[in-house]
Amino acid sequence: MGRHEENKGLGTLLAALEMLGKDNPRFAQDARVLIVGGDMRDKKHLEEELLARGLAGWVAAVGAKPQEELPLYYRAAEVCVMPSYYETFGLVAVEAMACGTPVIASRVGGLKFTVADGVTGYLVPPRDPGALAARLAQVLGDPSLALRMGQAAARRVQHLFTWPRVVERLSLLYDEVRECNQSNKMISSSF
Repeated sequence: MGRHEENKGLGTLLAALEMLGKDNPRFAQDARVLIVGGDMRDKKHLEEELLARGLAGWVAAVGAKPQEELPLYYRAAEVCVMPSYYETFGLVAVEAMACGTPVIASRVGGLKFTVADGVTGYLVPPRDPGALAARLAQVLGDPSLALRMGQAAARRVQHLFTWPRVVERLSLLYDEVRECNQSNKMISSSF
């Protein structure tokens, strides 16, 4: 989901899928991978790359979709993959988890907080297609694991990312900042 930028790690995902297809040809027969996002130029370029890598039969670039359709894609997926090299927050991960879909993501930025490794999905080293392929095979090879992780993902989003919870956490943060400011004023006034 999202833009096709270098930092989104699409190359890492494609390399991981190549590994999975070579190591287990049945995976390529049974799996369907949808890459959502990007503009028409991105879609055409990606389709050419999929063809060149031998992934075109089971990996498809579907282009950008309206926001209201995204939950359909998240819910249909057995796993959402975010192999980003950098993510400040990782809204796609939160959206997928809210739909009960486990997430395999790079251990970067906000994704380190959003995805509970081994509970709501897995965190893998960035730019490591081997680690990504191994975790994909694990989740896709064990439907009960994917179901448990998806359920845990939905619970985590309900606990951490609802507006009341976000407001509560922001209030606590502001209180800490205010206390820190008051302490600094007291220290500076004592000199």
